[in-house]
Amino acid sequence: MRVISNNTRLLSRLRHPGGCDQRLVVMGEVSQWNEEYMDFNEFASDLPADRLVFNSAEENEETLQRFGVEQRVRQVGRGHFRAEMAVCITPHADLYADRFSTANTFTLSAPAGRIALLVFPSEKADLLAEGENVANEKLALMSAGTTIDIRTSSNSGSEAIVIPEDRFLAAREALCPGVGAPEGFTALAGDTAALKALRLAVLDAMADPPARGAQLPVQQLVESIIMWTVDASPTKPSHRIRAADRRFAVAKRACEYIDANYRHAIRSEDLCRVTGAGIRTLQRCFREHCGVTITDYLKSLRFQAAWRELVAAHPEEDSVTQIALKHGFSHLGRFSVEFRHRFGDSPKQVLAKRPGQKH
Repeated sequence: MRVISNNTRLLSRLRHPGGCDQRLVVMGEVSQWNEEYMDFNEFASDLPADRLVFNSAEENEETLQRFGVEQRVRQVGRGHFRAEMAVCITPHADLYADRFSTANTFTLSAPAGRIALLVFPSEKADLLAEGENVANEKLALMSAGTTIDIRTSSNSGSEAIVIPEDRFLAAREALCPGVGAPEGFTALAGDTAALKALRLAVLDAMADPPARGAQLPVQQLVESIIMWTVDASPTKPSHRIRAADRRFAVAKRACEYIDANYRHAIRSEDLCRVTGAGIRTLQRCFREHCGVTITDYLKSLRFQAAWRELVAAHPEEDSVTQIALKHGFSHLGRFSVEFRHRFGDSPKQVLAKRPGQKH
């Protein structure tokens, strides 16, 4: 089978050797990889050994909610969804690192009362936050309560430091008096070598036991990354921001409409109406900011929804025809052929498996 089954996970709280940091460590049984995941396995190999493994976007969303993080995920690339994440909770900051195998779109919100700073490693150097490419060499700063949209290619992820807002502002004022508080979302560019070192320091700080060598304590890591943000600068002049924002807004409104109506017929004129853009402008904006055509985005949503329902369905109570029609597929033969091409098994084979079996 090409889909890896869910790992058994044991949650436990361990004490940092210094006695001050509390770590949440997720222990997973060894996964059985096949060729489909070999590239992703290598890409995710820099994560700490103790990590969460997800085989659906919903599972990823639900787990992050436990940490107070709202992240809506939609898969837009082909193949099975695969994600891995490590988490470290400390008194100074919460640290996150994740890796995703497929191309996805995200709507991410910074928790109330907290500042989020994110770096986005991407194998293809193609990752957009609010319409701007922030892959590898830029840092995204989100003030408390800010929500942003992200589009990724396959084999991409993030390292994130989430800092209490009062602690962030106090440290920033102490390090650089007179620097104002951040507002909304800002993509920052600066010393790329220093940013890479900070990204690796985040991974080191999450390791259990702590990685050998020059590891920054979490408090020092927080101070270092705040200092980096002070020395860095926004990456777009105002006129470019305005133009990019207009294009991104068109793509975002189209995505929202498709997400809400993907089970029904969606016409070009409907999308033009809700976005206020002509068809060619709409197509260009959508491809620029989503990385796929409108048709491919719609098909991906429908196939992923059908696959999830087939996995959860019971073969004696549900049918492939019912599920396909429910999710907007009217030509069952074409549905079955492309379903097998995308997922490796036919719809009937997926439905025939009992819930809990490996897919």
